[in-house]
Amino acid sequence: DNQVFVRKNTSKENYKKGLQYDIVSMKFSDYISKLRSSPRESNNLYLAVQNIKRAFPQLKKDIVIPDYIGKLHGGPFLWIAHAGHYEFNHFDPDEGFLVILHGSKRVRLFSYELLDNMYVNPLGSKGRTIQSRVLCDSPDLETFPHYSKAMKEYSECTLNSGDMLYIPSMYFHQVSTLDEDTVSMNFFWGDSESDYLSKCLDPKRGRWPSFRHWILNIIEQNRQFMPIEGFSRLIGWLNESIKDFLQYQFHDILSDSQITVLRETILEYLREIEKKNGEMKIIPSRSGKRHPKLKIRGLLHRS
Repeated sequence: DNQVFVRKNTSKENYKKGLQYDIVSMKFSDYISKLRSSPRESNNLYLAVQNIKRAFPQLKKDIVIPDYIGKLHGGPFLWIAHAGHYEFNHFDPDEGFLVILHGSKRVRLFSYELLDNMYVNPLGSKGRTIQSRVLCDSPDLETFPHYSKAMKEYSECTLNSGDMLYIPSMYFHQVSTLDEDTVSMNFFWGDSESDYLSKCLDPKRGRWPSFRHWILNIIEQNRQFMPIEGFSRLIGWLNESIKDFLQYQFHDILSDSQITVLRETILEYLREIEKKNGEMKIIPSRSGKRHPKLKIRGLLHRS
């Protein structure tokens, strides 16, 4: 029996804001059994981002990646949700396709130009995505007044079995399962040429503010997680750590000038928080033979 990872507590408000959840391992058959026979329990569970090649190797031969996909960044992933599931509003740093295999989902799409209206979680929030604190089904406009602009400008569609939706990188998207349990698949990708990161870093393209926020979120995750000595080494080896991290994530190689842009962006951010919070200045260190790895924190658990 295939073993899968399932998210817990997905009906809680903190999950719907992308702030908190745990993941448990269980047999795939047990998850399906709960979905069919125990609605009360299954309403708090969600099989999400399941790597099909690893969790269901017997399906590998049935999955064909279209030729028009450039570089595959991740996936394909399987998602199985109970009727009525609300997934937190967030953006991914990759281009994406969402495919409905069975059932139906409603998708709300918000342009990256609405970043300042989305009230994102604080820098350092866990995971690979950037999440919005606003509940789209019942937005609190007293707490989040600028979200009213997003309410006027977002796009919405319903996807049914056999439909596929392109989700541009940095676009916030909130996905809800409709009136039946739904099976879907997605994958993340970029251009076939090595210029995906160039588009993200180009201020004329409009994605730069969102990508800047994304990379600073990763930096802040590591600042909060690592001991001061380790983070000092990360900053000392920053050029090398950034280059390797982004090559692993996006299969693109940064130019020296692009590394400089990111380095200065990160150092400026660190100077700002040191000044704002009165924290001790970080002294970069290049001790050790190799640079430390920049990592995404909180992929499995958020609290």
